[in-house]
Amino acid sequence: MRAQVLDQLANRTFDLLVIGGGITGMGIAQDAAARGMQVALADKSDFAGGTSSKSSKLIHGGLRYLQQLDIAVTRESCRERNLLRQLAPGLVEPLQFLMPLFRYQFKSLLFSAGLIAYDRLAGVAKPAERHRRVGRAEVLRLAPCMNADKVTAGLLYYDAITDDARLTLTVARSAERHGAVLSNYVQVIHLLKFGSQVCGAMVHDLIHDRKFEIKARAVVNAGGVWIDAVRHMDRKDSPALVYPAMGIHITIPQEKLPVETAIVIPSAHDRRLLFVIPWLGVTVIGTTDTPYQGPLDQPQAAAQDVDYVIDAVNDAFSVGLARKDLISTYAGLRPLIGKNSRSTADVSRRHRVFESESGLLTIAGGKLTTYRSMAADIVDRVARRLSVRVPCRTQAIVLVDPWNNTGDALAAPAPDIGAHLRQVYGAEAAIILDWVEENPGLCERLISALPYIKAEVVYAVRRESAMTLEDVLARRTRILLQDRSQGMVCAPTVADLMATELGWGEARRDQQLRDYADYARRHRPPE
Repeated sequence: MRAQVLDQLANRTFDLLVIGGGITGMGIAQDAAARGMQVALADKSDFAGGTSSKSSKLIHGGLRYLQQLDIAVTRESCRERNLLRQLAPGLVEPLQFLMPLFRYQFKSLLFSAGLIAYDRLAGVAKPAERHRRVGRAEVLRLAPCMNADKVTAGLLYYDAITDDARLTLTVARSAERHGAVLSNYVQVIHLLKFGSQVCGAMVHDLIHDRKFEIKARAVVNAGGVWIDAVRHMDRKDSPALVYPAMGIHITIPQEKLPVETAIVIPSAHDRRLLFVIPWLGVTVIGTTDTPYQGPLDQPQAAAQDVDYVIDAVNDAFSVGLARKDLISTYAGLRPLIGKNSRSTADVSRRHRVFESESGLLTIAGGKLTTYRSMAADIVDRVARRLSVRVPCRTQAIVLVDPWNNTGDALAAPAPDIGAHLRQVYGAEAAIILDWVEENPGLCERLISALPYIKAEVVYAVRRESAMTLEDVLARRTRILLQDRSQGMVCAPTVADLMATELGWGEARRDQQLRDYADYARRHRPPE
């Protein structure tokens, strides 16, 4: 499969080359391919290997943006959230949020007024999803560990939740169904030019150590926090556009902090709002928002940032959370535009498109929720340049075909496995169950407490371009964030399955285990 993809990249001339395989790049590839363009995409790492797998897992209107009076971003985000709930059923799901009120009467009025505006901007039609005020008793029922002496009441509202890496992979599959040619672990070395105009890129296949050219009539730089590196290939004196801000999260067992809804809590230090989110059997808590100047490829949650989140939890809840209670930590970098603000939190999440003299198009800023509208904006520009008169179609392209076969659902090895397969793969879960029927050994769990099975590793390699242990344990599954060993307990099993699929020898398998052990170590809680 990979050989065929690389052969196409090397031997065809495309209408569009997209550099970057995060959610923005995938959205661009899907949009352009759906309009009939011949699309190639290359990423130097894995799909969703950067920020697109390290978010708060929320598809949300952005209540914080409304606080900043960024009405345009809030309206756009609410519109896209509502649309994604329709296009990706099971993958993007509604989630109730509780905002406890802690004796700040003036702030209580402000929050209530803000949620009224939020409902209106979101076009909330279902009465059950409109915000409402609840009393102290209801707050403590929803969050029994809340510090009872501080809370006075609460506000309930709705947003949505997703698996960010899975959403990116799902958009990638849609792009491929429309003819896009996508490849991970293909690094752009330099841009090709015909005269003064960019016309493709020289790339390096990092898996097989092969270099070749990808030719294209237009090139879009959607590299997230790496966009300036690509711009410097175009012009060495290109000014920096992006200033990374780091956000870290922690994951903890749900039994350590049992909640029936997502909860918004203030930081114990600066009153920044953090989210406590039930997700895939764990609780995700974050995020921070601080300037970042370290290596872009492997940001790591610093001990002081982890303690900042822990302090916020202990200020709001009577749980005595400590570092030893954590399952995992992760850090992501936001590609913010502009550097003059006093705080990264003040920087707008609006996206912008830049065009260089060579014709290179660069998209910067934005967020997970608005990836589709961002893609439509820049693909409209590409379409005008290439005289493609087909409008954006992605607002009507269903990303997940839901599971409708009740009979096959009963064939799953266990109820939790069946529910997991239906939610993650939709109708394509039938493929996995067919493989299990042919080879019953593939129905064995990777970890006893989680619903992932061996057949999913095979699916990840054959259907989702997984090339490394990290690809499977961190992004095709989310075991890295759900398991106290960060997946090390099942890594040898996964390595054996991948070795069979990819033809690894013993040396390659062992190197993969060492590489993943190093990756997992960087996600362990600080001691």
